[in-house]
Amino acid sequence: MLMSSDLFSTETQTACFMCRRRTDSEATAGSVGSCSTIPPEVVRAKVRRQLSKQQKAAQRRRLIKGESNLVTAERRENQSNIKSSLETDGFWG
Repeated sequence: MLMSSDLFSTETQTACFMCRRRTDSEATAGSVGSCSTIPPEVVRAKVRRQLSKQQKAAQRRRLIKGESNLVTAERRENQSNIKSSLETDGFWG
């Protein structure tokens, strides 16, 4: 009979028992970790959310980089226009 103060429910214990591997040596038997108690659906949803967040951040970075590149190109073009205007002899008199 399980008490309410038990750490794991019967379902969790059964799930963890199924995850364990059979080993012959005693040294490796003690190193078997516990199974995850997080439902796979929750893990999938979190991973999906994280992946979409990373993709959005990467897209934002690309847009920002593209915009800064456009600004730089525009500045460069303006500077070349000014230089070519100054180099023209008859423009300023």
